[in-house]
Amino acid sequence: MYKRLACDWFLSCADIKRIRLDAPKCVAEALADAGVISQNADYLSRRADEWIYRRAWTYGAGFDRPAGEGRVFIRLTGLRGEYRVLINGGEAARGSGAIAEFEATALLNDINRMEIVFEPAGTQTLHPDTGFEGAASFRCCGQAAVTALRAISAASGTQVFAALELAEETQTELKITITNSDGEFTDVYTDRLGPGYMPVLREGLHALKPLETNTVSAEVRGADGTCDKTTLYVYPPDESVPARGFVGGSESLMGLGEDAGANAAFTCDEEASAAFMLLSSRHALPALVLGSTLPVRARDALLPEDLLLEVIKTESALDGDEMWYLTDARRECWDEAKKHVPSGSLANIIAYTRYEQAVDIKNKCLDARLEKRAFALADAEGFYSSPASCALLDTPDRARPACFALTGAWQEKYAFTRAPKSLPADGVFSCGVYCVGDTPFEKGLSVRVSAFALDGHMISSTAFPACEGSVGRFTVELPPDGCAIIRSELMRSSETLTVSDEAVFAPGKAYESLPGTQLLIDENRVSNAGQTAAVGVCVPGAGYFGCLLPGEYVTSDRGSATLTEGLNIYI
Repeated sequence: MYKRLACDWFLSCADIKRIRLDAPKCVAEALADAGVISQNADYLSRRADEWIYRRAWTYGAGFDRPAGEGRVFIRLTGLRGEYRVLINGGEAARGSGAIAEFEATALLNDINRMEIVFEPAGTQTLHPDTGFEGAASFRCCGQAAVTALRAISAASGTQVFAALELAEETQTELKITITNSDGEFTDVYTDRLGPGYMPVLREGLHALKPLETNTVSAEVRGADGTCDKTTLYVYPPDESVPARGFVGGSESLMGLGEDAGANAAFTCDEEASAAFMLLSSRHALPALVLGSTLPVRARDALLPEDLLLEVIKTESALDGDEMWYLTDARRECWDEAKKHVPSGSLANIIAYTRYEQAVDIKNKCLDARLEKRAFALADAEGFYSSPASCALLDTPDRARPACFALTGAWQEKYAFTRAPKSLPADGVFSCGVYCVGDTPFEKGLSVRVSAFALDGHMISSTAFPACEGSVGRFTVELPPDGCAIIRSELMRSSETLTVSDEAVFAPGKAYESLPGTQLLIDENRVSNAGQTAAVGVCVPGAGYFGCLLPGEYVTSDRGSATLTEGLNIYI
């Protein structure tokens, strides 16, 4: 068992004198507490403080030799960025994960100094985050130690991999225990193993239970009688449900995935690390290697107009490369959007890119669910203050419409339509109606599909029995203004379970030619008070992305209602 390592931490770099820390903190927070930077929330302050991410920073601490006999292993949590760990000047570990665990026995004296050195990041984002904000702890063990543990569910049973570190050749007993709702099952492996790193693979053990937390523990005992024990919590997916989730291994990303309805966390490494598996298990997300599954990169989207103008000051600054570097977007995103917004309005270009991004991600996810293949949203970053991906967050606490569109598409059961990519000149077309589900569709479920004009009146409507895959086809005739909203509702009797909206435009119809409408924000709701439908509405406080017909509303918590956005709304 790990115990806290008693030490005082200091932060330093070549240009800044040593700063004492009350507790380990990331560089920006530590410098703000010391009065070196202001660390305001606005983007201009973040840009001014970028220099701190172009320095090498060292977290230093002195400590006595940990109390206990035998070998000493040190564990660091809350590491952010590329790091090296030095004990009394000797390198003990290096890497980029959030957790580091290493043996320090040979480097220790009675009085010791540990340094964690963070090199400048190779790439920058608007919200870089570097440093050490966790804790240092230690454990002492005898001749044998368990340094890694993984469990994989296979058709023949569970495969358990344990990495052992042996101080010398010794008779070794490894006991693996799997505990779940079936009971407790033990496997014992005994052999005489040599010194150093020794991998042990045990196959065909009792099967892990899908969609349930399984406890896997490995206890090793050497000839001297001392033992070491490590425990892993595994939450395997139901093999009949394709995996869907994010690529990346940060705490915030795992939490976002859990909230959004992901059923897996992906890593691009050759195998999932113990730290990645531990973190994903904490959020009930199986840790999966991306493998041959192609990652999906969504289109870039611009920041909301208010945040963007804080950075660029004037719209003329859009021609400068610095703006694109700071906003985690690409110049191509802006150039492509301008083609679809004839007026060149900054507000309309931003609204267009964000709406298109949300629809793009939603459709790619639903395609994967229809084809019953894994869906991994790529470009996820591993730092707490960075956007979880270019697709989902503007800031750590400000989600893009794509986040809520994805959340809707990941519901356990969902109905939606797909209009043809090109519409005929007469405006009459047929769209496919589909259902996806993680579990079989029970009897009594139906899909109601309706087409609405922008003024809210219903053009046509029909219903189909709900089933997996293609449900039927729905014919629509566009109204004279060239725009219709197609709504798919999954129903149980008269109860609406899920709603999906798709806006369809006639050829040549521009998004910004939509008539404007007004949304009113009351204490706990956002309602469409205008005479025309609101298209591409995102209400973060309600977790909502879709359309609002005249008179419709969604309930929202007051704090997030002001972040509501859409293609043709004003508040």
